[in-house]
Amino acid sequence: MREVIAKINTNDKNLNKIWLEYAKAYNSGLKKQSKKLMDDLIVYLKRLDKNLLELFVDYCSEAKYDKNPDLIIQYPLVKEVIFPHLFEKSQRKSPIHMRWLYMFMRTDKVFYKLVVNEFGNPFKLLLESYDLDPNDRITIDTIVKGYINDLWYGSHHIPEGVIYEKDYCYDFAE
Repeated sequence: MREVIAKINTNDKNLNKIWLEYAKAYNSGLKKQSKKLMDDLIVYLKRLDKNLLELFVDYCSEAKYDKNPDLIIQYPLVKEVIFPHLFEKSQRKSPIHMRWLYMFMRTDKVFYKLVVNEFGNPFKLLLESYDLDPNDRITIDTIVKGYINDLWYGSHHIPEGVIYEKDYCYDFAE
């Protein structure tokens, strides 16, 4: 069974306590209780100091996308806290936040539209993250996987033997 992060370790003992209660309820299958605790957590997070909030968002993003992609981060937490923070940091050209934004963006159409409206092609966001930090191995892996996926998709959807140059297609269409 997929689970949320069992516990977090921040400098805020109250945040650690709220998260632990939420994680126990969620991982035990107590849906109503975990939803209420998630709502309380979101309210608490929105009141946090900006630096502590950044540590929390970075901790969750790293746990999900750099260490264990099977971890669950509930949609309300992403929508209300994580995505807005990553969006703001990406506007300031923080490479790791740009990569995490790209990864979270792929989970929701609304997030996708926001990223497209702000940054244009979402894959270019990932490429810009690489330009800013060419030593980030996970960014490189994500880019390569993106190219491989595009190649698979293109080869899967192009009928055999029908590959034309773009200019030829325009001439042919006239």
